[in-house]
Amino acid sequence: CAIIVPGPGKWCGLVCSDFEYVIPFKCIVQVGPDIILVKVDEKEVQKYIDDSFCGVLFTCGFFYDFIKGLQEIENPQNLKKVPLDLPIYIMSGDRDPIGKDGKGVLRLRDRYINLGVKNVSCKLYEGGRHEMLNEINKEEVMKDIISWLNERQNNIQTIKNC
Repeated sequence: CAIIVPGPGKWCGLVCSDFEYVIPFKCIVQVGPDIILVKVDEKEVQKYIDDSFCGVLFTCGFFYDFIKGLQEIENPQNLKKVPLDLPIYIMSGDRDPIGKDGKGVLRLRDRYINLGVKNVSCKLYEGGRHEMLNEINKEEVMKDIISWLNERQNNIQTIKNC
């Protein structure tokens, strides 16, 4: 048995998406009266349950600030302020609904490239969702991040030595 969840963009489960998420019942865990998680890593689920900052309701003020922040990010004048020599690493799971299953992540990558940023790296992890540092393959993700940082650190040292 499984729960079928409409894919991103589906309205009332009817239109705008060509796939659904299939979540086996054995992967679903209820951690509170109205908090349900898709279980991936038992330890991470327990950390979520034990964290007093998780599962809380956000205030109207939070959403106001959040939306204002998104508007600032999207402001073309602010986008022009991104240093063109700033190394940028973008990573996500290819099943992240917030990143539109990788499509939004690739558009973000392309946005920085089109702005003229010279060093943009992007990695989509197969089967991963939004919180890649809490997924089963979090060790791989951390290794990739550290490797990317080390490569940039080596480049900085080389430039300083010239």
